[in-house]
Amino acid sequence: MEAGLKMFAHNGWFGKIMALVFVWLFLALQAIQAQTEEPKYAQYLVSYLGIPILDTYQEISKDANFTTVVYINQIKPFWATFQNVRNRYSATFTSVGFTPIRDEKEILEGNFTQSLSGQYSEEMNKVIYSNRQKSPWNKRAYSVLSAVHFLEQESRNLKYPHTMDIVIEGEIWEAYVTHKGAETLEIIDESVNTKHVNIVMRPRGGQMILSRTDILMDFLSTAGSRLDLWITDNQQIVRVQVGEFPKAVVLELVKNGVNAMETD
Repeated sequence: MEAGLKMFAHNGWFGKIMALVFVWLFLALQAIQAQTEEPKYAQYLVSYLGIPILDTYQEISKDANFTTVVYINQIKPFWATFQNVRNRYSATFTSVGFTPIRDEKEILEGNFTQSLSGQYSEEMNKVIYSNRQKSPWNKRAYSVLSAVHFLEQESRNLKYPHTMDIVIEGEIWEAYVTHKGAETLEIIDESVNTKHVNIVMRPRGGQMILSRTDILMDFLSTAGSRLDLWITDNQQIVRVQVGEFPKAVVLELVKNGVNAMETD
């Protein structure tokens, strides 16, 4: 940088102007880099009746304006001989406010495949889907993943019970969130303090744009479905319970820093 400034300085008034521009661009680039966080990776294990079924890989990319999250669900090799499952969900939302911008999913569940994306338009107050359908939307309604990450980041600041609207493929659902208390869990051979919150799904209106959807979205878009989250003091979800025992599906953090692309 110093050599560049000296070069400009020897070229009179024009060189001085260019030197100022050079400094401004350098400082602007440094500011952008400072605002952009390194991607965060995590691996979760999904089990049913205590039996490991799936690996879930998480990637979070964030800057001052937007956050993008990606989840990849990959069935364990033994179970893949019976039915292969590889689902990819991604979402982009504002880093402040968690307003959804775009959702996307690629589904493989046995013989069932599905691809869908949705763009959230504040001007039209609609979600515009890749299958050319549209559904009503207002800015205070979250997407599924933006709602999850809102709770992950803000659960300690909420007044309970808390309600939030969530768009699920054309339908509007109310998530009724209650605080179940503080719990200490053993995660990755370490005791961690968590806040336990419970979510119950209630229908609000709208119409599903798909005649069939994947297992996760089908569960969430069923009246009375329950979802439990355990969130640490440093704002990370370390356990998720879908449904109720004895038939609950449990997702639990097993490792941080695991990039799904490096496991293929």
